[in-house]
Amino acid sequence: MLIEEQNGNFAKPVFHIGPQSYPELLELYPEAAIYHYYLGHCTINKPFLSVLRQENTPSMILVVKGDAILWFDNGKVESTIPGHRAIHLVMLLFSLSYFGALDKIYLDLSTNAINIDLPTVYESDPVTKQIVYKLKRPEYIDDYYMQYEITSQTLDLFNVAYCTEFRFNNKLWHKSTEDDFMILYLFNPSEHVWQIYRPYAENREAPNKLKKHRPFNMDDVLMGFCQLPDYCPIIGITTSYKDVMTNVECEVPSVCRSGEKNIIKPFQIETLRQRCDKLVYFGDNDETGLAIQEEYRRLYNIETWSPPEYKDQSDFVFHNSKLKLINFFKLKNYV
Repeated sequence: MLIEEQNGNFAKPVFHIGPQSYPELLELYPEAAIYHYYLGHCTINKPFLSVLRQENTPSMILVVKGDAILWFDNGKVESTIPGHRAIHLVMLLFSLSYFGALDKIYLDLSTNAINIDLPTVYESDPVTKQIVYKLKRPEYIDDYYMQYEITSQTLDLFNVAYCTEFRFNNKLWHKSTEDDFMILYLFNPSEHVWQIYRPYAENREAPNKLKKHRPFNMDDVLMGFCQLPDYCPIIGITTSYKDVMTNVECEVPSVCRSGEKNIIKPFQIETLRQRCDKLVYFGDNDETGLAIQEEYRRLYNIETWSPPEYKDQSDFVFHNSKLKLINFFKLKNYV
């Protein structure tokens, strides 16, 4: 690799032989040391203020997945993030290419005094999440979905269960009642992959939107993928599991990721394209939703759509009818 070393008014080329890949770099410096150098810490599972932008509420976090330490910034649109390893963080921090970041990390850590004998990670207090659930749903949960003309049969197909109790670090987070219940989207119980949806969390005396969704191990889950047919003319991409089910009720097989800002990854897009003739992104009809629609058009050159005058498809059905939404879909040749 070639760098420039300033010598008076002249630039002197200097060659060095460094690692040619990130795995090679990790043989020299543990990933914890890289995070510690650029962040000042390597604390796992404890949110901290983002180093990518100004903020008042911590939204950045480090988590361990196998042998890797991954970073996530919940305030950024994922399309701007090429990956979640330490090298990708350096790419963003300094606007570098992959090899430019590889070079910088090697030079920074080799020319500065660092402690390479750091433990693999600095563990914060362990985080535990415990759920108690029933596969048989109480009638009022099915009634909630019937407002959006989502049938019990569709709820069964999409593994919608009833979460009676949720504890976070052995502290009760919420216990379901008929007026404020938790719905469980169950993807893989043996691997603890699930998401809690608490629809009336924002209507309490102290509303808190953060209490409306609680995902667990959902980073790579494409919600609704297992229910897709082997082939269909159109596959929809939506912003929520409820809208996935709304679309399916309207004869448009669909998928989503957990979190509106979590844009579907390129390899997932290619997998979906092998199952259909056309992909359509069904976005929310608000400022954030319109921005995400633009990202899908820019990244994947796919058509986007949102219902006129309403936030999303389920909201449209709630105020109108499923039949009217189907008619909209027919006008767009989605069904």
